[in-house]
Amino acid sequence: GTQWVINVGTASGGCRRLLQAPPDRDVENIFDSQDPANCLSTQLGGVFVEGGEEHFPRLRAQYELRENVKLMLEPSDPKSVRSFVESHLKNESFDADELVLLKVDVDNC
Repeated sequence: GTQWVINVGTASGGCRRLLQAPPDRDVENIFDSQDPANCLSTQLGGVFVEGGEEHFPRLRAQYELRENVKLMLEPSDPKSVRSFVESHLKNESFDADELVLLKVDVDNC
């Protein structure tokens, strides 16, 4: 199968590294970034959820041509995100066993 991620709270889709990684951590570690799921999206597909309309144009431009990315650009709650993800699992867009990261960062947008 193909590995994938779920990112609830994608914001702009950017992968910005922290200015300084902790001394005991590898600088290339994705968890030393503001959004590890966005960093993984440069190599993996997945489900990307964002409710902030100011981010929609950039996310569409970044992801709309990628068949391995599903965008949910609307305000969401846990039930709507679950339904969205489950619909893609049933359609075999993604294999549940290959999910490598579920990131949730919501700000009630």
